[in-house]
Amino acid sequence: MLGFTFSFAASRFDAKREAALEEANAIGTTFLRTRFLPLEQRTPSAQALKEYVDVRLQGVKGKDVLAAIARSEAIQDSLWKEATTAGNNNPTSEMISLYVDSLNELIEVHAKRVQAGVRSRIPIVMWFGLISISVMSLAAVGYLAGLSTMCRSPVMAVLILSFTVVLA
Repeated sequence: MLGFTFSFAASRFDAKREAALEEANAIGTTFLRTRFLPLEQRTPSAQALKEYVDVRLQGVKGKDVLAAIARSEAIQDSLWKEATTAGNNNPTSEMISLYVDSLNELIEVHAKRVQAGVRSRIPIVMWFGLISISVMSLAAVGYLAGLSTMCRSPVMAVLILSFTVVLA
């Protein structure tokens, strides 16, 4: 059970790290491609992307993650509106199409990162199982130690501490 939980947590950690790298690349590409937009959409889009980076960093630092996600999605909506306006004004522009592609990738990677970081947690059933197994194991060890006529060993404290550290 412990090995399965560690495997789950390790794969979640790898997914979070990969999604963070993908999002950073998508933000950089989208920012560079704002230069393809007409001037009236370029400046607001670049400023919105700068704010987007600040909001994502606040979310990573743990300051109200759900609010950061909501604000990120609101910024994405405003960026999409700017891209739509630019696309409607220049429907045959390949440059704007490149910007829209990178913005679309940014939105997709954001959703992937939210899924990996917030919604893919170790299920409560697994936590309950781990804690139950630990309590039963330590209770059995304590019961056997109580039945033993030998002096109590300091190894018991190490065993309890190691169980606690592993679960933490």
